[in-house]
Amino acid sequence: MLFIYNTLIVVKFLYKKIFEKRKKIMALVISLILFLIFSFKLNSIITKVNNVDNNKLKISVLTSHIYIDDLGGGDYTWEEAASQDWCSGSGTEVDPYLLENLIIDGSWAVDCITIHNSKTDFTIRNCTVYKGDGADVSGIVLYNVTNGKIIENNCTMNGGFGIYFYDCKNNIIANNLVSLNPWPGIYGEDSNDTIISNNEVFDNGWGIYLENCLENEILDNVIYGITSDSGIDLRSYSLSNIISGNEIRNCYGGINIHTSNGTTVLENIAKDNQNNGINLYDSYNNDVTGNILQNNSMFGIRLFQSNDTVIKNNVLNKNNISGLYLEEASRNKFINNEISDNPFFGALLNISSENNLFHENFFLRNGKHAVDNGTNNDWNSTLIGNYWDNYTGSDADNDGIGDTPHDIPGDANSTDYLPIWDERAPIIDIIAPLNNSKIGSTAPEFTVEIYDPYLDTMWYTIDGGINNITFTANGTIDQTSWETLWDSLAKGDTITIMFYANDTFGHLGFNFIELKKKVPSEIIGLDFFTTSFFILIISGVAIIAIISKIHSKKRIISY
Repeated sequence: MLFIYNTLIVVKFLYKKIFEKRKKIMALVISLILFLIFSFKLNSIITKVNNVDNNKLKISVLTSHIYIDDLGGGDYTWEEAASQDWCSGSGTEVDPYLLENLIIDGSWAVDCITIHNSKTDFTIRNCTVYKGDGADVSGIVLYNVTNGKIIENNCTMNGGFGIYFYDCKNNIIANNLVSLNPWPGIYGEDSNDTIISNNEVFDNGWGIYLENCLENEILDNVIYGITSDSGIDLRSYSLSNIISGNEIRNCYGGINIHTSNGTTVLENIAKDNQNNGINLYDSYNNDVTGNILQNNSMFGIRLFQSNDTVIKNNVLNKNNISGLYLEEASRNKFINNEISDNPFFGALLNISSENNLFHENFFLRNGKHAVDNGTNNDWNSTLIGNYWDNYTGSDADNDGIGDTPHDIPGDANSTDYLPIWDERAPIIDIIAPLNNSKIGSTAPEFTVEIYDPYLDTMWYTIDGGINNITFTANGTIDQTSWETLWDSLAKGDTITIMFYANDTFGHLGFNFIELKKKVPSEIIGLDFFTTSFFILIISGVAIIAIISKIHSKKRIISY
């Protein structure tokens, strides 16, 4: 604004002193310039307004319970409901029937919203349902329904379930708030191909509970404060389901797979629960990968009468009794898990646990790393075993494998014949930016190559800053941190970027580059509006001068 103010003073001075006799021409030219300038500004403002998500204010409507049965057994069919002021749409994929912005009080006598025998497209969105009938199901109820979307609703303080679906398929339950229901917050039975995602489920008797359900996806939900049982529970031959990206904390248990097979349990967090992080009971052929099981009061992962499961790339940390617990569990594979800081046991194998394979696992700072009371359990593959931070052997031939076996306590007299040996830190090569490059206020992109077979974490600091900025792939230096430092330095000052990496064993590697602060010219780097303003002013003055010169020549000729 100071730049614009000073520029206008200059224009005014030129107007008065140089071209005072030509007021009409100059006024016209200056008006044109100002019109163009403020047209740019107005266009910028309009563009910003058009880019804003123009959400309408949501006005809720209080209504009585709604029972829609497309076979005529309820209060309305969908076609009849569409004639009411609380329902809109035509039931197509692009224009589904819509129940939106409703508040429904079941008064402990009826379910709030029931949809029965529906095959058409519909959406229930931004509704609040509470005090639904505790004798049956409660909040939002779906029977024999397909193509429904239950989105952004508040299902709270019902007598039974928050959301209940039975004999359903191909539905979406997403972004709902489900709380203070004494039974499961979200319950499904005999239902397939349902996506349950991004819901916040808390202070219910159970969290998300499925029975005899096939090929459903439970994704990215946050579940806490579940008092009676687990945050996520699969039971009664629920097959081929996916549980991924969920966070379950402060519940009785984390994830429970009970008599259910073919489940993928991927990249969930289960922590601070009163029982187990993940519990597999009488279940087969499951895949448990990339989960964080931390600070649970019993076990990180428990297998009871569960076989043929792959458990890999998990972190089992600070669980109160044991990271892993196996009882009557056979033919399971445990690969590349970090099992650390569990006060009693890293892995505990009890009687009748047999023919399990352990390799490339990392046992760190546990009370006892492993106790094997089972039969025929294999603690190394044909090429490599596990890492034990209390291994006392050596690696004279430097092949990364200890020269002597590592014995494992327990009745089985098991041995890891190929224990991992590693005393080397990660090696870091910085490809870009180049050392001593000159960099402006825009944070540079970086490319590093890090070598370590057991790489754990990568991070960097800027000029010795106390904040470690972690990364998992090459990208751009954090702009906020970069710009804060860049603004505080003088032209030519040095900025140091230090890259770090550690491995699973705690070995630390680092490397750094130094960059120079580059200060742009006064004009280069101005924002679009200011630069345009500056160019227009100069152009306007030039036009005025040319017109003035032409006008002067005409006057000379006229004499």
